[in-house]
Amino acid sequence: MFELASHVPNAISFAIGEPGFDTPRPMIDAAYEAAIHGDTHYTPNRGTAALRRAWCQYRFRQDGIAYEPEYNVIITAGGMEAMYLAMIATLDEDDDILIPDPGYANYFGQVQMVHANVVPVPLHERNGFRMQAADVEAAITPNTKALLLNSPSNPTGAIIEPDELAAIAEVVKRHDLWVISDEVYRAFVYDDRVRCLSIASMPDMLDHTIIVRLLLFSWVRFLAVVGVCRVRRIGA
Repeated sequence: MFELASHVPNAISFAIGEPGFDTPRPMIDAAYEAAIHGDTHYTPNRGTAALRRAWCQYRFRQDGIAYEPEYNVIITAGGMEAMYLAMIATLDEDDDILIPDPGYANYFGQVQMVHANVVPVPLHERNGFRMQAADVEAAITPNTKALLLNSPSNPTGAIIEPDELAAIAEVVKRHDLWVISDEVYRAFVYDDRVRCLSIASMPDMLDHTIIVRLLLFSWVRFLAVVGVCRVRRIGA
C-alpha cells in the first residue's frame, strides 16, 4: 500500500504514521552542524547522559513525574527496539500478555519473538474503541504477566479517558501486572481540551510501568528514529 500510494498524485497515505510535512530546517541544520563537529561516533549503549537528562526534563514538564536519567531511561534505535526490550525484560516463555484488539500489527510478532502468548483485549465500537478496565480484567489468565497499553491508539486514534485509565491502573495493581505503555502517538494530540495522560502518572503506577516513546516522531524522522524506554531501577 505504501508503494502504491507513492505513485498516486496528492494521495493521502494511511500506510504509515507520520506527520504530512518534512523535517523542519532547524533540526536538519542542527544535525548537520553536529556531524561537521565530529558528533558521528558511537554513543553509550543506553544513550548519552545529556539526552537522557533532556528527556527527563521534558517528561517532568509533560506529566509532572520525576525520572532519574541515571536509572530510569534507555535510548534505543527506534521505538520497536524499546518495545522488544520491554518484552524480553518482563515476559518469560509461555507468559501471557494482554494486547489491544484491534491494535498495531507488530505487537503480535514481537510477542512471538519472546515466545510468549498474546491474549487479545477487545476494543468495542460502542466504547469508541477505547480500552475498558472491565475488559482487561476479564481477559486476565493465571499466566498473565503484562498489559500492553496504547493510548492514543494505533490504528484507531482512540484516547483512553482519565477515569477509565485510573480504573485500568487499579486492575493492574490488583493483579500485580507490568504495563508496557506505548505512548508514541501522544505527540499527535493537537486539541488542548483533550486530556491524554500516561498511566504512569496514576497513583502508585510508576513502578508498574515501562513507557515507550519516540523522540523524533513529532517532528518527522530524519537520519534515525530514537526510541525512549522508561524502566524501573532493578533492586529499588
